[in-house]
Amino acid sequence: MANVLTSEGMHHAEVDHYGRFLRALRAWEAERRSGVGVIAEIVPAHALAVSTENHFTLVLPDITHLGYQMNTVEEGMSEEQVLVVASKIGNFHGTVVAYKVITDTNLQTAFPRCFHQPRVDSQLFSVFAKAGFDRLRQEWSGEARLSRILELLETYEAITDVFVVSSLKPLEPFATALHGDLQPSNIFFKHNSQGQLTLKLIDWATARYSQGPVDLVYLLNVGVSTQVRRKVTQAAKDAYFDGFNAALTELNANLSYPR
Repeated sequence: MANVLTSEGMHHAEVDHYGRFLRALRAWEAERRSGVGVIAEIVPAHALAVSTENHFTLVLPDITHLGYQMNTVEEGMSEEQVLVVASKIGNFHGTVVAYKVITDTNLQTAFPRCFHQPRVDSQLFSVFAKAGFDRLRQEWSGEARLSRILELLETYEAITDVFVVSSLKPLEPFATALHGDLQPSNIFFKHNSQGQLTLKLIDWATARYSQGPVDLVYLLNVGVSTQVRRKVTQAAKDAYFDGFNAALTELNANLSYPR
């Protein structure tokens, strides 16, 4: 199951809304900073969508025009790479918050399809996760080697714990800062101590409303090995929040993250 990537093949409308959001933010930031800002720097280059052993990632199609890239990482990111990416994510999130506050923009109103639209008939699945599962069933139904995975998907319910990196109320403006990664959901397959295959889903559409910087959680739990994570977790948090507050200061948002 290592290094398997699949596309959901849906949600062109959300990609368009996210593209409009990034273009608006990029133009505002460039003017505010009197030049190219962090959005232009990291959005074309950052590659947080990684595949490591025992998991694969569902990703949106047609995101290459936004500059996103897919990386397959065999060993995981190094400590140095984690700190660089964590800082950039924090700076990106801080820029989003500054944009919201200074322009008095309600992101849900201005870019509604960037946000989770819950289905009336299911409180357990988001539209994205459910649609992704349905698509996988269609694509994999004829693959005998994938039958066990389809069985797991059939009975799994996407009830996920809220990730908390640091105390953060799920209120504006912090909790709705769009995360830098455009993935609607990730499915992880891991072997437990008995050697059985278990299933874990993180629904990023829902996580956009959860507490804490979800990209940092994703980076530390997926993009790095256990050994690296243990060494670098606190430093990565510090790098994230330093980048976050640096953006707020540089853009004169008159805010700081309440750590």
